[in-house]
Amino acid sequence: MGEKDIAEKILLAYNDVFSDIVNVLLFGGQEIMPLRVIAYDGMEYRAQLLGKESVRDNRYPVTTIVLYFGHRTPWTDSISLKDRLNIPDGFDDYVNDYKINLYQIAYLSDDQIQKFKSDFRIVAEFFSQKQKHKDFIPSHQQIKHVKEVLQLLSIMTDDHRFEDIYNEELKNDKGGLKTMCDVLDRIEEKGIKT
Repeated sequence: MGEKDIAEKILLAYNDVFSDIVNVLLFGGQEIMPLRVIAYDGMEYRAQLLGKESVRDNRYPVTTIVLYFGHRTPWTDSISLKDRLNIPDGFDDYVNDYKINLYQIAYLSDDQIQKFKSDFRIVAEFFSQKQKHKDFIPSHQQIKHVKEVLQLLSIMTDDHRFEDIYNEELKNDKGGLKTMCDVLDRIEEKGIKT
């Protein structure tokens, strides 16, 4: 699980990809550039409380989103803290709840996916199509962060052909992977040759 988490964070470390995800999932596609918060919600609020006076006077809300890449089965676990606790009768009103903002990438609507402008659209299209049709027919969208997209797909699908093709292109100094069509063509060529 750690390898998947790291691969996701590598692609999301790019500001264009991160802000694209936030803009589509939280703001319906409007291009809003939110303040990026690295720490978890509680740690960030604590830092705001303990921060310099100028920070305390300008506190802001913190939102954490969780991206679920499962395309074979939808998320069925709880997204609420209270659902995970054994709360004694009569005590429920005194326990604060905390819900995660979970987005199932494979189950986003086509309209939501088309709002992405970064490489994340390619990732979302991949998982959505795999969930709906078991096949992936790529668009001709240019990949800006080729290595990171292919690493994420390799790790999340446990299909290392994506990363292998990138490494082979790099080793042979071809540099011809510009779209997922190129990637799938190379995978197919390699399959035919071996």
